[in-house]
Amino acid sequence: MPQMLSNIIRNLVRGPVTRRYPKTKRTAFPGVRGEIVVFEDRCCYCGMCSRGCPANAISMTGSRKNGDITLGYNPFACIYCGKCVEMCPCCALVMYEDQAPPRYKMERKYRENTPV
Repeated sequence: MPQMLSNIIRNLVRGPVTRRYPKTKRTAFPGVRGEIVVFEDRCCYCGMCSRGCPANAISMTGSRKNGDITLGYNPFACIYCGKCVEMCPCCALVMYEDQAPPRYKMERKYRENTPV
């Protein structure tokens, strides 16, 4: 009983151990792979990303001749290695270190800072 009482008093005096999440966000750990975001309006549909993806998470369907080509990205199959981001000549793929912001904020930020 005395050991438990000393533990309770120590925890009351020490203060909170947790963070106040919305106000205080934790920084990403070193080596975090993060999240990949696809900007389809920047894509030139060359297929380099789909050929370089070891997990086949990116697929190109349709034909360039007809103009009905589409880019498909499966985040559940992705292993977040970043090869597609490195291989993309159009900068249509971006890898974040932590979770991506909402789409409307992200497009404005990257249109201003990324050369196209």
